[in-house]
Amino acid sequence: MSQKYNSKIDQTQNQSTDGYYLPDLNNPQAVLGMMLSIELIVGILALMKHPLGSIEFLNFFAALSLLMLWIGIIFSIAMQVLRPWLSKLPVVSSTIVQLVCLLTVSALVSAIAKFLFKTYFAQTSVAVSLSKNADQFFINNVFICLIVGGLMLRYFFIAHQNQQRIKAISAAQIQALQSRIQPHFLFNSLNSIASLVRIDPKLAEQSVEDLADLFRASLADENKRVSLKEELEIARLYQRIEQLRLGERLQVEWKLSELPLKQKVPVLIIQPLLENAIYHGIEPLTTGGKVTVTASSQGSGSKKFVVVCIQNPLAKHESDGLIGAGRKHGNQIAMKNIEQRLRLVYGEHAWVKVNKTDESYEVTLQFPYDEHV
Repeated sequence: MSQKYNSKIDQTQNQSTDGYYLPDLNNPQAVLGMMLSIELIVGILALMKHPLGSIEFLNFFAALSLLMLWIGIIFSIAMQVLRPWLSKLPVVSSTIVQLVCLLTVSALVSAIAKFLFKTYFAQTSVAVSLSKNADQFFINNVFICLIVGGLMLRYFFIAHQNQQRIKAISAAQIQALQSRIQPHFLFNSLNSIASLVRIDPKLAEQSVEDLADLFRASLADENKRVSLKEELEIARLYQRIEQLRLGERLQVEWKLSELPLKQKVPVLIIQPLLENAIYHGIEPLTTGGKVTVTASSQGSGSKKFVVVCIQNPLAKHESDGLIGAGRKHGNQIAMKNIEQRLRLVYGEHAWVKVNKTDESYEVTLQFPYDEHV
């Protein structure tokens, strides 16, 4: 299993020939991050040349910031235009093209800046200094941009590789998660359905359809997204199938309020949590128990989230130790996998948390509310 898991990761990484590893510059946060990085480097250069807080420091910082920001903005626009082409290139070729573009942009902006300072800002201290070292100013800017750009490209490349590895691990983990509908579950379900054939043929037929739909969802592409309504229905399918086996021992209470039911979410983010609640919480109890599934929206505006909470009773002998011992390792694996996939889609705004007491086990997941559906 471990060899197959690592093979899946290595295969995904080796197949990646994406030569565009810069952040998505259509995202304001990515642009802001790049601009702040430029300002940080400019500040370091200014501190190396002049004392902090001096007039020379402020003039140098302001002039170099303006220059570097223009270079960064024009370079970002050029990279977005070239993105479809760069994505098809090997990484080395793409990096060379990006460095050539950076040198071209920095040379062009430096030449324009030199002209503007000499023509319109001739009396400023920067222009006076520039007039004495015009050629040096041009050369210095080009080399500074080359060094800073090279460092930033290296950083973006490493970040991109790390992101690709996370996606590869997530793809391998979801395949393991999809295979968690184990043979004993299939056999138990088929036996339950077989016992219904003569007693209640319609219920048996419905159960076969539910089982087929559940397996179809479990075998879906790991990158597939479904509507929140479909994801909740997958969980209900699993509940109905388990209800055949556990009967009155299993009670599931659904508390659903205002939800963006058309919002696309990663597949299998609720069903595995319900499965854990039944498998770890209800099965060990001889008298059974109730699982409560609560889904609602919280917050407002850009800080509005969908919050799903699944709570199950906890057998007393389980409460003394960590759930996950023995046959229950899948509990932690499923939650980590779900949180990882949610963060790949929603970033730091999504999370999965656990609240465990002596009598209950509660898992809560949160992700942004999409008001455009």
